[in-house]
Amino acid sequence: MLRIALLAAALLMAGSAWAQSPLKTGDNAPDLNVSYWLDVPEFTSFSEVRGDVILLKAWGSN
Repeated sequence: MLRIALLAAALLMAGSAWAQSPLKTGDNAPDLNVSYWLDVPEFTSFSEVRGDVILLKAWGSN
């Protein structure tokens, strides 16, 4: 019984660790924290290009 209680508590805490309020239509996009750019863009934050269309292509492997 103790194992089940500890597992349930761990799962509840793990879910809230990554919890983040979702963006809604009209919200400002959060700035990206990027450690390496392949082709450095002309802007450094989304606030600089507000109103423009930005296409992000992301890929990777872990």
